[in-house]
This record gives sequence, C-alpha cells and structure tokens, in this order.
Amino acid sequence: MSEYPDDRLYSEMNVWGNGWYADDDYSLNPGDRVKVGFTSVVQQVAGGKANLVIELPAVNSTPNVGDSLGYLGWGYESDDDYNDEGFPIGMPVDGMITAVNTRLADSPELALDDPYGEGWLFELEVTKYDPATDLLMEADDYAAYIAQFQDS
Repeated sequence: MSEYPDDRLYSEMNVWGNGWYADDDYSLNPGDRVKVGFTSVVQQVAGGKANLVIELPAVNSTPNVGDSLGYLGWGYESDDDYNDEGFPIGMPVDGMITAVNTRLADSPELALDDPYGEGWLFELEVTKYDPATDLLMEADDYAAYIAQFQDS
C-alpha cells in the first residue's frame, strides 16, 4: 500500500488527478472532469518555506499534456525579485481549465497543508487522453517512481 491516496492517478510532474477513477477503470473520455493538485512530495520539499506564491492557469485555457501552466514558488523578496525556487504546475492530460482554486491566491500554503483536499489547484475538462503516452500512474507506481530519487 502506498502513502499516496489510491483513488487518483499521479504524474511525474508531482501532481495528482482524480475524477476518473472508478472500479479500477482509469479510462478518460473527452468531456470528463478532473480535479488536479500537488502531491505530498511538493509538501515535503516546500513545507515551511517563507513567502509562498502561487501562479495558477487561466480559466478556459487549453494546455496540452506536459505543459507547465503555473508555479508554486517561495523566498520571494518582492514582486519583481525572487530566488527561482519552486515547483512548476504540470498539465497531466490534454484539457481545458474549467476552474481554479481561488482560495490559493490569499492562502497558497493550503496547497501544501491539505494537498489532497482543500489545497487542490484547478479543475479541467479532458479533451484528449492517451493512456499509452500520458504522464499518469497509479499510487504504487508513483511511490516507486519517487523512491528512485530519495536517498537509500
């Protein structure tokens, strides 16, 4: 059993998506709605950092799988000067952004404090899904993927 919730799929970009998990059927179809958020890996790295800032994608934008469409950064000293540390927000499947978590504008730490709940990032409507190429894996596979980067 993985430390990651098994009711969603995960991406190498350290985001999760749920909404298409049903009876071990991971198929997505155009029109399906998916909620996306950071995994707890981001929480482990960024937790406790000062001056969190989050940039979310625009509603009605149509990014493709793998596109970077936002950012969680920290250590900002001013609006124009930052130390370039953080995590990009990656698109797990082709789709249209239908909503963003507006609570994160005033409370970006929510994305870290409750990454699998109230800290979700955005919702999307799937436009295309190819299980052979899209960057999605089950919880145990994601745990194995992350383990290869951690010290033994």
